[in-house]
Amino acid sequence: MIAEEIVKLENVTKKLGRRLTLEDINFEVKEGEKVCILGPKKSGKTALVEIILGILKPDAGSVSVLGTDPYTNSSSLLGQASVYYEKNSFPLHWRVKQVINFKKQLWGEENSQHIFAALDISNMKNTTVGKLSEEERAKLNLFFALTEKAKLIILDDPWANSLNFDLENIIKNFPHTSFIITSKTPEPVYDIADRIYILHEGKIKKSIAKQDYSSLEKLKSLYSQYAPED
Repeated sequence: MIAEEIVKLENVTKKLGRRLTLEDINFEVKEGEKVCILGPKKSGKTALVEIILGILKPDAGSVSVLGTDPYTNSSSLLGQASVYYEKNSFPLHWRVKQVINFKKQLWGEENSQHIFAALDISNMKNTTVGKLSEEERAKLNLFFALTEKAKLIILDDPWANSLNFDLENIIKNFPHTSFIITSKTPEPVYDIADRIYILHEGKIKKSIAKQDYSSLEKLKSLYSQYAPED
């Protein structure tokens, strides 16, 4: 049986100001596939995520997410797609348990105990958002994004705040959910990704299937080859 196509971008180009942020991007994610966008800082990862979410409109090319154009029909993604942004925020006076209840209102009841345990946030329930450390806020945002009800979960560089968590173990609980995960380094995604796109200077330099790299060292070598440090 052919897997459903969850995300498909064809020949997508985007300029922000005078800068060509993304150029001729071809990218796809199948149902249940875990895909990583691997690239250094300012390679275009967040712009690509924002096009997939319908926040940015491409200047050229086509975008399909869950069968629709996300820019012209973003409401269709509600209840189907979830996203982790480092800049996500909740009211500072809310207690963490209010954020948890808000998630239940959006997505309904689900078993979140494995996520609580993996992110170690159970002891934060009575703390207000404003009193959380930067790392604790990042964990709360990640908890909010991880829901078994979504068909697509996007995690935009969840390691940016030096979070220490086992994403591989968490993702095992989402076998049918498609993931897009961005990262600046290959180490966190080596064991997670079914496919890796190397993004450098706004271009996809290489698409790598899991069988194309036999070790972390091989992946690191490919990354340095296609996205060399300045």
